[in-house]
Amino acid sequence: MPYWQGHKKGKVYHSIVQEAPSPETASIFSLGDYIGVVVLPVVSGLLFYILGLVLYYFSPLMQGRQWLLLLHLAIALYLILSPDFQMTYRLQPIFMLAFSMAPALAIQYARLFPMRQEKKVLWPWVISMLFLLMHAGLFRYPEKWLWVEKLLVGYIVFSYGYWILQQIIYIRKYPQDIQTIVVKYQLKGQLMAFIVPLLAVIAIFIYDVAIPLNFLAPLTILFPLFFFVGVLLGKIQSDKMQFAQIERRALLGNVMTGLAHEINNPLHFIYAGVDPLRENIMHKGDPAASIELVDAIEEGAVRIKNILQALRFYAHPGDRSVKLENINEIIEQSLHLLRPLWNNKVTLVENFLLQDEVQCNKTEIGQVIMNLLNNATQSIETQGSIYIDTKKIDNTAKIIIKDTGVGIDASVQKRIFDPFFTTKKPGSGTGLGLSIVQDIMARHNGNISVESEKGKGTTFILTLPL
Repeated sequence: MPYWQGHKKGKVYHSIVQEAPSPETASIFSLGDYIGVVVLPVVSGLLFYILGLVLYYFSPLMQGRQWLLLLHLAIALYLILSPDFQMTYRLQPIFMLAFSMAPALAIQYARLFPMRQEKKVLWPWVISMLFLLMHAGLFRYPEKWLWVEKLLVGYIVFSYGYWILQQIIYIRKYPQDIQTIVVKYQLKGQLMAFIVPLLAVIAIFIYDVAIPLNFLAPLTILFPLFFFVGVLLGKIQSDKMQFAQIERRALLGNVMTGLAHEINNPLHFIYAGVDPLRENIMHKGDPAASIELVDAIEEGAVRIKNILQALRFYAHPGDRSVKLENINEIIEQSLHLLRPLWNNKVTLVENFLLQDEVQCNKTEIGQVIMNLLNNATQSIETQGSIYIDTKKIDNTAKIIIKDTGVGIDASVQKRIFDPFFTTKKPGSGTGLGLSIVQDIMARHNGNISVESEKGKGTTFILTLPL
């Protein structure tokens, strides 16, 4: 009868030998043994490195991506050469080099992404070189070599713990940064792909538990896979923000002509009042006239200040902070920019009943308001009204923007939130406005709905949680 012969230090294959084996008796692998010992780690290593190459070429602007690629290579070599290490030892130097250098590569990359610590450190490389030299010198002394192996496992655990800590610090420090999306997915992949196998390594090398380590090799692929998903989602989010900035600048371009006129009028008040004020102070000494001139100058300066504040508020780039904001004030800032476009054709009716502040990004919500008000303005061809209501309903903030313009055809309403869809003439818009509005509302856990009838105007209802 055959019997099973295994390896107590974590060797995952077994050979079948006959009773009373003779020199002529051959040891053979079963198909399952071959898959476990050779196929799984080799295929996992190849896939791991291929995904590393994909990450490298897909993320040309990522800080330290060359170190990430080298880390993928080291782990891939470790996986691919593990069958040789368990059987022939012919490629043992390369296996040990990859195994020893992986922690230093992980620490090096962790310092560059996401934290961008440019200062170079040598201690990870010194420690890795010491382990490599001890591996080479003690390989013929199994008991001492196993102790070195246990210490190296501890160093690997430390390096990945250091890496994970850097990511957690970054996520807590920059929760609104686009790169945080990538870091979160990288962290998930790292936890899935490394922590579980490392626990198995500790069990095998420290507690002599017979776990088939090679069967855990495919888990390592989760790290580059999750990381790639994070990079992809981060890129999508980055592109969305860039499109939002393009749309915001396009909208600002539309209002600049009106703003130039709006700024010119108060500037005229200021310049027209300076000389009479100087003359009055120096020669006439009429306090009442001086006060009247000062009031006119102050009124013009305040009007210019309000416009410039609205411009700075609306065009502020890259600020993704979320905090409690007054929605009514955000609406007023948008109105400062849009009123010059109305040319007396629009009557504004405001009814601000909302008293609660809303957790939001004021620049993004300002873009939503600005976009809807601009659309309402353009929909009024001759004379009309715009109604703006804010109120609290069931722990939500409602912002209702209604116009008496041309309205939206029922067949078109289904598509108004589609990217690049527009009913305007070519060159009059990007077709991204309402798509970006919907995306911003979704990021704020809110929603937008529309009610419209051709020839009778349009109502947009924004809902934000309180």
